[in-house]
Amino acid sequence: MKNKAFFSLLCAFIIFIMGLTACGVSSSKDHSLLSKEEFEQMYVNADQFEDRSIDFYGQITNGPKEDRNGIYVQVNADPKNNKKNTFVYGNSFSSFSNAKENDFIHVTGTVIDKYRYRTTYGTYTSAPAISANKIEKSMFIDPTLSTIEVNKSIKQKGYIMTLQKVEFAEEETRIYMAIENKSKNTINYYDFYTKLVQGNKQYEPTTDSVSYTYPALQSEILPGMKTEGILTFSKVDSSTDLTLIAKGSAEDFSIEYNPFKFKISKNSLLGASPSL
Repeated sequence: MKNKAFFSLLCAFIIFIMGLTACGVSSSKDHSLLSKEEFEQMYVNADQFEDRSIDFYGQITNGPKEDRNGIYVQVNADPKNNKKNTFVYGNSFSSFSNAKENDFIHVTGTVIDKYRYRTTYGTYTSAPAISANKIEKSMFIDPTLSTIEVNKSIKQKGYIMTLQKVEFAEEETRIYMAIENKSKNTINYYDFYTKLVQGNKQYEPTTDSVSYTYPALQSEILPGMKTEGILTFSKVDSSTDLTLIAKGSAEDFSIEYNPFKFKISKNSLLGASPSL
């Protein structure tokens, strides 16, 4: 009899749980990854996303430091606009992979709650708090979606300009270049003369606070020297051919160089898995 009673109670409990599930009430918490829309909403009300998984890029504005809650950094998840202040907690200082202020990091983790803090103006506000599972230093906040490996050089009287590759991201296009001086004169390169052309549109290099942190080509290259850097442009269509047009000059104007023109074919596109 006792066994039958226990079995009846067990069945009733299972049916009760199934009923809750059918009505949309779950016995377990939601740990699914935040969508882009939910990520934006988190900065309005972080409480409703507690225990949800998160994957994002940002720039450290403060820390790493330690408080009563643990080791943390403050991160702007939208550094171009100096927005989306976020507190990211790690297990130890080593969790942050030697990252420091102004470094970009890639964070995967869990939304804890919202963190209330006092601003430099003496007022109180709040920001999402994240418990990080993994923190990696990154060169960018805008991960690469696809790449075209070019590796083509144009040589003119000892001035060698090389287009290494093109990276397409969600918000920007990155051009990797190198310049080598094998002439006997100092040569110059100025990025504001460089144009990226697609169809009937031309794009100028961008100069926001984030792109300034990328490695830059030097403007003055001495004989025998080489410089490498990254130029950024607005987002372009990766499925259409491009042309990069750049200019170079000799410092004493003793040599005249034609514009350096690089054809970039969409057929060389290499896919990359974007971060979720």
